[in-house]
Amino acid sequence: MQSEYDMSVISRIRRFVNSTTEVVPGVFQITHRGANVLLIAEDTLTLIDTCLKDGAPQVLEFIRYIGRSPEEISLIVLTHNHIDHMGGLAEIKKHTNAKVAAHKDDIGIREHPPAAGGRYREPLAQIKSKLQSVFSVLPEDVDIILEGGETLNCLGGLDVIHTPGHTPGSISLYSQKHKMLFSGDLIRKRRKKLLLPPKMVCSDIDENLESIKKISHYDIEILCFGHGLPLHQDVKSRILDLINRDEV
Repeated sequence: MQSEYDMSVISRIRRFVNSTTEVVPGVFQITHRGANVLLIAEDTLTLIDTCLKDGAPQVLEFIRYIGRSPEEISLIVLTHNHIDHMGGLAEIKKHTNAKVAAHKDDIGIREHPPAAGGRYREPLAQIKSKLQSVFSVLPEDVDIILEGGETLNCLGGLDVIHTPGHTPGSISLYSQKHKMLFSGDLIRKRRKKLLLPPKMVCSDIDENLESIKKISHYDIEILCFGHGLPLHQDVKSRILDLINRDEV
């Protein structure tokens, strides 16, 4: 008969098996309520996004599960200022002295109302108003203010690409070493099909499409999303297909 301790360990392992993916060696995707956190485990630890506040304990527990300590987190990079991507920031910061990096256009602001016309304008404005009460504002005391064009010191160099549209300060992060892009919510995936994010949660959907065109020039073999499993096959052709479909 298994002890209570054994069952607890088995339960934890099962939970992590169901909610984590090792994208490439040393890069883990942790999923909480559908939103992804990327953990880069090198000499120090780097987090990309922090999920919701109630997901922070899961992130911290996984770090301990792989034999590391939250105190080893040296950098937290936020792809944009929506609560499902940065809601756990304050809780995770309690356990580390990590510096926080975010784009200047998402610091201290909320996202803009959706562009809508005709009979949909008022209903969408009401929905947006309710959603804004859930979204948090990035703190003014972000340690590293990004503009795009920087290279972060992890994965042999992680390039910061300003990809506005979902929010004014949305960023994507490109690893040339692994030919891997962390796209935040720039692109969403439904099964194997790539799609634009919903218009009502974007500051500018046309700008979002222009940002997708920008990242299409990179040599990408692995595409990681803010929601959903990474894409490892036919990445470039699927990005181009998305652009061609939405330009028509």
